[in-house]
Amino acid sequence: MNVLLLLGLILSGISIYWASPIYQHKPDPVTGNFDVAADIGIWMCRHLPGLHHYASPPDWIYNHVSLGPGMLAPALRLHWLCAYLFMLNGMVYGAGLVMGGGWRSLLPRRTDPIDALRMLRYYLGVPFAKLTRRQWPHPEFSTKYNPLQRAAYFSVPVAGFLSVATGWAIHKPMQLHWLAALFGGFDAARVWHFWLMWLFIFFVVPHVILVFADGWDTLRSMIVGWSTRVDQAGTTKVNNEEKGNSAEPKDLPSTGKGSEQDVAELPAANPEDTNPSVPTAIETQTTVEATSPQVDTDETPSLSANQVQQTDPVAVHAATEPVDVKEHHGLFGERPLPIVEMAPRILRYRTRRDVLLFGAGAMAAAASARFFLPPATFNRPGGRGDTSMPGKEWLLNKAIRVDDDVAETLYSANRMVPTYTKSQITPIKNNYNGATPDPAYIPGWRLALDGLSSGLTVSLDIRALLVHHQIQDQITRLVCVEGWSAIAWWSGLRFDDLLHAYPPVSQAKWAHIESSVNLDANGNADPYFVSIDLLTAQHPQTLLATHLNGKPLTVEHGTPLRLLVPVKLGLKNIKAITRITYTKDEPPDYWARRGYSRYDGI
Repeated sequence: MNVLLLLGLILSGISIYWASPIYQHKPDPVTGNFDVAADIGIWMCRHLPGLHHYASPPDWIYNHVSLGPGMLAPALRLHWLCAYLFMLNGMVYGAGLVMGGGWRSLLPRRTDPIDALRMLRYYLGVPFAKLTRRQWPHPEFSTKYNPLQRAAYFSVPVAGFLSVATGWAIHKPMQLHWLAALFGGFDAARVWHFWLMWLFIFFVVPHVILVFADGWDTLRSMIVGWSTRVDQAGTTKVNNEEKGNSAEPKDLPSTGKGSEQDVAELPAANPEDTNPSVPTAIETQTTVEATSPQVDTDETPSLSANQVQQTDPVAVHAATEPVDVKEHHGLFGERPLPIVEMAPRILRYRTRRDVLLFGAGAMAAAASARFFLPPATFNRPGGRGDTSMPGKEWLLNKAIRVDDDVAETLYSANRMVPTYTKSQITPIKNNYNGATPDPAYIPGWRLALDGLSSGLTVSLDIRALLVHHQIQDQITRLVCVEGWSAIAWWSGLRFDDLLHAYPPVSQAKWAHIESSVNLDANGNADPYFVSIDLLTAQHPQTLLATHLNGKPLTVEHGTPLRLLVPVKLGLKNIKAITRITYTKDEPPDYWARRGYSRYDGI
């Protein structure tokens, strides 16, 4: 499940990255490109055989390792669906570690640096040992994981926590501005989040390969929770599945009679297992060799063995029976794995059952995951046709709705967004979705107010707004849904002051704000409209802005009046406002109709 969730997060995350790449440079004079990832695609299409005629070289990377370019809205929905499931899975995993005591096995040891070098030497020598057909003994440790495994399994939960934290810092940089500050600010949090993604890739891909390369016993142990290790002499040794531990309890009493017995102990085979105390079974034919850690004079754990003969011909009837091994441990000391005995037929039955269930679940999850990809992903170069699934849109929209509910819960009218100094102001680009409007609308511009308690429709010019309302100044950050942000100095009247001067009807909860001068990319009329809840409109930092950086607004930035609501994404900050209508029910929203969130709180 983690692999599928991480795959969904990575594919959607790279599509989100496409909208505003972190690593950019000045536009190339030949290609006009400014994205490093696009540079890689262009180079590949120029130099690799078979790619010379690729239709869109700058998009090669995004077409092959993401949902595709221009897929921001679907990517955001899929990303937050996977993110909430990932967080839920992480909480279950953390609870399992605490309840089962598995967290002790992940704690670093003082000897880990030296022991890690031993393990690194072993791994580097394995290929040469295979080629020369000579023995290459595995270093022995008296712990559940070897030092390299422990470092990996300790760092991955930490990386998961940091991924969630940086994700929230990016997603809610105003309501959780203290969290963004911990990572160095909004832009720095994006860099953290990007490289944490690569850490997961570098962990998951080799780990999955090694699980299959290690053989059936390791794969089985990750599925059913037990393993067998039988040497050529017919003696079974109790080994930790990840080869981090060959230590076994000193005494292994017999609880049943028979020529065949299975001994089980709690495994460490699966790093994703929330409960490390799942039995690991060992099947033995004649004798069981149990070993326990001894401490040499140099304080390095070593092993000693005791042999327990099994001679009674009566079969074992009990399914499992624990054998307690009493040892004294501190709070942080790793606990020994308890021993159980189990009949061979039960082990075989459970193996078949668990493997079949796991296989069916894995195939179903892999098949259904494909249906959550947006249709446009399959229509891009290299795609293999569209696919759909009943309820897919409902589930993705539900994820966005849940995220909106979380944002609404986090909102507080008393929580101010961070403000900055004039020295911190950064350039802000003209981000009209279509063409910039013709300035010809300016002389005849007026603001219409509807849904007022007076029952009238009021029409105001910019002079009336400036004369009758106090002008406020603030330097705040504007955050775009694409990922970029800018710090600007805004001046204008508070939206709350307009609400007091022209009160809406008593039942009103929403403001429907329109711009009739908005154009599409071809220059045709494309009215723009957003919905703003009145609680947000009443926020002290929500302005109807008239000036930018000390000068009247330009056409590019929405002259003569635009909305400035720093607790919302930039797509709510509508330019060139021509009408405000107060309503009881939530009105339609331009970008919500195109797959984006409705609330857009940050």
